[in-house]
Amino acid sequence: MVVLCTSDPDSANTAASLSVNVGSMADPKEFPGMAHFLEHMLFMGSAKYPAENEYTQYIANNLGEYNAYTANTETTFYFSIANQAFEGAFDRFSRFFIDPLLLANSVDREVNAVDSEYKGNLQSDESQLKIKVTGFNDKLVHLLTNVLHKIQTFTVEQNVYDSIITEIKQAFENVKFEQPVYQLVREKNDQLNMIPFVPTSSFEQLLDQVTIDGVQKHIETVFSAAYFKMLMVGNFEQTEAVDAAQQVSQMLNSQPLPAFSHVPSRVVNIEPGHYIYQHMGEDTNMLNNAVVATFYCGMVTNPKDRTTMALLSQIAKDQFFDQLRTKEQLGYIVGASTNSFSSGKITLNMMVQGESNPTYLLQRIDRFVHEFRQTLAEFDTVKFDALVESIAGKANEKVTSVDEEANRMWTPIDKGTYDFALLADEVESLQKVRLDDVLDMWDRYINPETAIAYTRVDSQMWAAKAGYPSASDMATWPENILALAGCLESETHMPVNLIDLSRFVHTAVTQSSTVNLASLARLYPIANSTQVLNESAPGWPKIKNALDMAMYPRASHMLPDSETNFAHIGMYQTVEGKWVITNVDKFKATQALFGLAVPVIKLIPNTSAF
Repeated sequence: MVVLCTSDPDSANTAASLSVNVGSMADPKEFPGMAHFLEHMLFMGSAKYPAENEYTQYIANNLGEYNAYTANTETTFYFSIANQAFEGAFDRFSRFFIDPLLLANSVDREVNAVDSEYKGNLQSDESQLKIKVTGFNDKLVHLLTNVLHKIQTFTVEQNVYDSIITEIKQAFENVKFEQPVYQLVREKNDQLNMIPFVPTSSFEQLLDQVTIDGVQKHIETVFSAAYFKMLMVGNFEQTEAVDAAQQVSQMLNSQPLPAFSHVPSRVVNIEPGHYIYQHMGEDTNMLNNAVVATFYCGMVTNPKDRTTMALLSQIAKDQFFDQLRTKEQLGYIVGASTNSFSSGKITLNMMVQGESNPTYLLQRIDRFVHEFRQTLAEFDTVKFDALVESIAGKANEKVTSVDEEANRMWTPIDKGTYDFALLADEVESLQKVRLDDVLDMWDRYINPETAIAYTRVDSQMWAAKAGYPSASDMATWPENILALAGCLESETHMPVNLIDLSRFVHTAVTQSSTVNLASLARLYPIANSTQVLNESAPGWPKIKNALDMAMYPRASHMLPDSETNFAHIGMYQTVEGKWVITNVDKFKATQALFGLAVPVIKLIPNTSAF
């Protein structure tokens, strides 16, 4: 064994990594994927720490990060965590390799996880010009002006043009082969929440109209009218920075860009309600579905809302992963995180990608939301205080390079907030947040039974081979029936009659039948028509959950009345009263927007005219 140890007394975090020189090329011929499978199994408890989520929970509670990967000739495990928690983390980490449990009841679940990851990996095969230069202070401005000069005088060669066009076309084409959940959290999320928005498909269509002559003309006029922002970080005096900006301005010799030409993006203020935003996957070979449940919470401009949501997300994400990924094995990609734009609301996003139908995945998310409130109410206050200190410590970390400092300062400039005290304000606010504040945020925005202005969008990506339910079915049948039907179809590979299935559920409830395969086979013969479905099959726990939810649904909550009748723009409501977005552009046109349409400029009277 070779051990490398480095020390940085100023760092707030400590990290450890271990690599073994065995990877996927060492897999036995009869068991391909064995190395990757073993990588997963080592996370599933040890003799000293038998709980499956002990390691991950400890890392999460101390605001750390962890991961592992299997390469061709090596497998690597690593983590990073706050200094004071390193000893506990390293002890748990070391037991991976000393006394892993490798329990039989964990094997099936992790086989499914590795299989899901493998199938997903099979599918994954700018208008504002940003220039960044780094170097010694006395040469930096000279380097920048040289780069700008090269851009202004650049001549496009045919071979270079052809190569770049090919790369761009391939990049556009690859978007449709991205993992479905990433399509939802990236492009589809921006499409729903941002104005203006231009989809990748539009750029792809316009690319055929681009010519080498057109590109050359654009280069020659690219700076004829410009609006630019400039940041200088390093050993500079203020006067030097101003002189440098003037030098760049004189070199570009640009006319001022009119204010209407650089209008900032605006964020859609979605009115209270529960919405469904459906998409069909373009990749016909994709087997996975994906969902993202987005809860719209406090304002991004409010430091307390930001810090409270950060704490809430940190507590929820590990519990969410443990329940839906580790215990229920709904898919390989499972996570909860926060997101925000430069204005508007903070969102909590719960995402799952797997082979189960999206209606079922969202029902399992609903069940988690319902049950997590109790977990949050009983959360240990000592752990909560430690979590606060851990987040504060990470926020207070000193930058370790000029490059890191520049990136940190550029973020508020790029967003247009110019809030350079953001981190300091958040740390100050963080120290004042209590567990009751986190619980209050959950109840005000995320708990459908208590939220006054409950606002949620369920984004769904359906595999092209499956297709999503018809508008008629969604307006007629409860979601729990549709979810159960989807689970049965995926296991039996046979169509399901919704009328028969609804009668079966009703009969099972009225007769107080035990939920098992025998009752399903007796009351609903389709399950008996195939040998695939049996109580020892991996798919049975999912069908059992779907049956439970169909037979004993939770009491539905009252959704807030929308101010807009979306039926006028072609949207329709489900049995539960959720609005299905059929045309996102029309939907956005009915909503208010955060931010200003045109930058506000204070008018100064021209006194010389009087």
